[in-house]
Amino acid sequence: MIERLLEQARADAMRDIVPPGAGRARRTVHRRRAIGAGVAVASVATGAVLLGHAVTPVATTGRPADRPSAGPSGVDVMPPPDPNQDARMTRAGQALGDPNKAPWVMATAGIVSPGYEDDVNDIPGGKYRLYVYCVGAGKVGIVVKEGQYGDQRLAAGEATCDEQGRTPAILRIDHPYDGYVRVFLNGDAGATDSAAFSFKFVRAS
Repeated sequence: MIERLLEQARADAMRDIVPPGAGRARRTVHRRRAIGAGVAVASVATGAVLLGHAVTPVATTGRPADRPSAGPSGVDVMPPPDPNQDARMTRAGQALGDPNKAPWVMATAGIVSPGYEDDVNDIPGGKYRLYVYCVGAGKVGIVVKEGQYGDQRLAAGEATCDEQGRTPAILRIDHPYDGYVRVFLNGDAGATDSAAFSFKFVRAS
């Protein structure tokens, strides 16, 4: 049970990992709606092996825990984790490349969900290319919106997933001023809760 809860907490936390950028890459503040990723990461990284608090990493994410299914004997059984997710997360992170050779302004990675929103609050104004990688099966819809609120679209597209994540969807972004950009990802049935994604904003030359 503890091993499965740790696996769930790690999967939740990995959804909001921001890979390290180059020294000249800007630090960003990014968040997902209703997700306390920092708390989940801290719970795992500090070795708080959930002793006496077995549900803490799941509860602190701000979203309801997965509902267990009932086994043949009527005992609730936690669904097993996808054994391929770790490898897919690794490949999604690797797809971003070396920021010391090809600097990005912001990058992140995670597991595809049916409705993901990433709010980045300090992207400088300018022209960018948004690279979206997907490792696994299925497809992921992409929408980029301007500002903290509203429905002004900067770009839209679709990423096709494969097991190597070698072919990103590339969207051109013309961000008119310093401030918020919102990235929405929407996985289909083949990608949701199975495929891994990563994306990065790179200044257009």
